Amino acid sequence: MPPGVVLIVDRKTQTPVTCSGTVIQEAPSGGGFRAYVLTARHCVDDDDPQRWGVVAPLAGAHAFTEPALVEHTFAAVRMAASPWTSYELPVVRRFSSDPIDWVDDWAILAVDSPAPLRVLPLDPGDAEALAPGTPVSLIAYFDWQFGDVHGSWYEPTHLALHAHPFGWTGVPEGISQQGHSGSPIVRDGRVVALHSGAHLDSNACRLFCGTWPVALRLVNVATVRREAEQQGLHLGGSP
Repeated sequence: MPPGVVLIVDRKTQTPVTCSGTVIQEAPSGGGFRAYVLTARHCVDDDDPQRWGVVAPLAGAHAFTEPALVEHTFAAVRMAASPWTSYELPVVRRFSSDPIDWVDDWAILAVDSPAPLRVLPLDPGDAEALAPGTPVSLIAYFDWQFGDVHGSWYEPTHLALHAHPFGWTGVPEGISQQGHSGSPIVRDGRVVALHSGAHLDSNACRLFCGTWPVALRLVNVATVRREAEQQGLHLGGSP
């Protein structure tokens, strides 16, 4: 399991917000370290400096315990974000059969910690250039299917890092589900895209056949690098 994936927390309520984030960059700062965490903007939808935090698992751990959620929450401040978020409740797309809908829905949090956090860097390329079928994985701490097996999402002991492998441009049902927002899509140990949501099949199919995703809503890391630099935040992994 790749390092560097963290859980986004609402510090005002001391609860997870069912979104994941990725430590994409880190450097010494003062007597400690400053990390930058990439997540979806709709997961951290305001600039309140007292509100957001991240929880990073202890070295070698993949699951959280109650003390870890409380004692290892690091304060996080939103440093940069997409100019707007195109996130909405999943809707039917019309006039398009592409399996990926590229959207603008990202935010970067600054996190100070006394010890270094594990990093999962950005891929240096452009995700739109990846060949269909390239092996990738979505990494997350929670989803509804996971909750059905292990319990409610708000129980900290039920949060565990897990992967959903799939072929690039595929739209398997388990990839896009509630709880995966802000999760990285990883290829060869680097983040190639950020998961934002999905488009669902038609109303008629939902009524008679069931419901399933027909396209993933993803953020290209090339877009994140470009727009973050426009806001004065230079990220590693530039082409």
